[in-house]
Amino acid sequence: MGTDLLLHPRFGIGDFMALGTSFFFAGYYLATERGRKLLDPLSYTWLTTLFAATTLFIVNLSLGNQFTDYSQQTWFVFVSAAVVSQIIGYTSLAYALGHLPASIVSPTMFGKPVLTTILAIPLLGEIPHVLQAVGGLFSIAGIYLVNKAHTKAAQKPDQQLSSSSEPKYSKDILKK
Repeated sequence: MGTDLLLHPRFGIGDFMALGTSFFFAGYYLATERGRKLLDPLSYTWLTTLFAATTLFIVNLSLGNQFTDYSQQTWFVFVSAAVVSQIIGYTSLAYALGHLPASIVSPTMFGKPVLTTILAIPLLGEIPHVLQAVGGLFSIAGIYLVNKAHTKAAQKPDQQLSSSSEPKYSKDILKK
């Protein structure tokens, strides 16, 4: 929605599609968090990619979309997107969701557009507008706050144990 909402204050089909996508992506995060308890990142990514590719093949076949006669440049874009976004991106995401809760990984993904914008400066010569830069700073600040809160919450049980009057036992003490 972003600045487009300020220029054209109406909710269009693209906005509905983005809203729907957010629900599916949230479901993916939660399903991956659970699925990673059973499978390693590569196996999980392979299975989800197989399911997604099969579904997209059937949908495109039923819509009559073409599968051939693309230029070499177009195939290069397809393969690059598959390697960078799908293989590297989703495998990394599956790895992260095997070690961190979805409530941490999801907000951290707000860094993707910020990183993309930063990379677009030297690679494409695109300079972000002031509002985009401010939004990026807010995103980075939000990521920092979420991760800081998670770190504090993870440390609290340790602090409660150290302040209790019960004796602490370690492997070294038990060995003696």
